[in-house]
Amino acid sequence: MAASHRHSAAQPLSRPAPLTGDTRPRPARRGDTAAEGTRSLDHAVVDCAYYEDGSRQGGVLGVDEALRAVECAAEGGFVWIGLRDPAPDVVQMIGERFGLPPLAIEDAVHAHQRPKLEILDGALSMIFKTARYVDAQELVQIGELMLFMGEGFVVTVRHGDASPLAGLREDVEAHPDLLHLGPSAVVYAVADRVVDDYAVVLDGLAQDIEEIEAEVFSEGAGNPAERIYRLKREVLTFKRSITPLVSPIERLARGEIGSLDPRTAETSATSWTTSCATPSTWPACRSC
Repeated sequence: MAASHRHSAAQPLSRPAPLTGDTRPRPARRGDTAAEGTRSLDHAVVDCAYYEDGSRQGGVLGVDEALRAVECAAEGGFVWIGLRDPAPDVVQMIGERFGLPPLAIEDAVHAHQRPKLEILDGALSMIFKTARYVDAQELVQIGELMLFMGEGFVVTVRHGDASPLAGLREDVEAHPDLLHLGPSAVVYAVADRVVDDYAVVLDGLAQDIEEIEAEVFSEGAGNPAERIYRLKREVLTFKRSITPLVSPIERLARGEIGSLDPRTAETSATSWTTSCATPSTWPACRSC
């Protein structure tokens, strides 16, 4: 699916809104919705850090500290804040504080969106379907990962257990040559990790399909009809979930997204466009 441009990509990337008023934490009181929102935010934030000159600067930042870091960032410096299963009000808060376009915030709040890549008011918005294969249950768990990139920041919002980003952040931090290219490096690294996880799901499905075929064509075979149709359903669900992402991933690999540093596409591995994006790689089952 081609990227949608509701607004011109030539506009400058959006910057977070400046802080106003007293942003110091205050004790929670019964009925204090602002304090309750802060507690929800603290629970949802997996990690938040500022990067400059290809390395992480300091430890975990609070949201207000992150905003100040973006406002004072040197060229190439950026903040990456990662959220896990945040409540809608937390997504709304983060989106507004980082100056995300209203349409991007709406997508993030409602979740369950179709995979896509858009440029909204100069900010890049990308939605992935994540996947994890539970072999014991022969079940494909589908989750969702949203990524928003603006001038000096990246926000990732993950729903579900698939494609955890904690290990990915460590991997990216171990490659200062990539981090030096700015937030574009995070966009490519996240896309790479999500597609790598697709390949793991495909391997699991293919192995179970081989087991079914061996059972069907063996002497004294039982009746694996229920298992066949259950597995077929998982394959179809997985395919429907990720197929819309093929075109955006191909555009990323070709370096066609104007708001991303083209050097990132050259530095990053591009083999993922053929690993699971083409129909010939999907597992086939003669029994199905």
